[in-house]
Amino acid sequence: MEWLLGQDDDEVGSDGNLTLDAKLKRTYLAFFYNLEFELGLGVGVGHVQEVIDAGLGYTIHFDIISLQYRDGAWDVGQRLVASLYASAAQPFEFGTGLDGTFNNLGAPHSDTWIGVNHTQQSVTIISYADYSYFVGANVRVGFDSFTFLVMMTEIWG
Repeated sequence: MEWLLGQDDDEVGSDGNLTLDAKLKRTYLAFFYNLEFELGLGVGVGHVQEVIDAGLGYTIHFDIISLQYRDGAWDVGQRLVASLYASAAQPFEFGTGLDGTFNNLGAPHSDTWIGVNHTQQSVTIISYADYSYFVGANVRVGFDSFTFLVMMTEIWG
């Protein structure tokens, strides 16, 4: 995130602050930095349907190939997911979940929760998964609104 919030000499006006062009450019970059994308193909059973953080999901699946974009970086690897949840709006996601990602480009990551999911800080714009007949796929597009607002205060503050 340093590359986004750091100042170059040509982006600073005579008053010592960022120029309007620099602020607009950084706002644009911050928006795309905070988008999240997941795509997985694998085996398992379950179904997930969620729109703007409201939906239901039940699934246990292993993605043989998992592609994720989060925090401005791409990860490719495998993913194991077991969850049963209902979501009304952020941060009200009730249920239980286990999410283990084994990335080829980064360190392994796991996330478990029971009750209310306090670890999810991004808003799910759309999420759909269908693992019928033991094969399936999932896709999710989200936006990390909290980090985006923090970045906006740094840029425009």
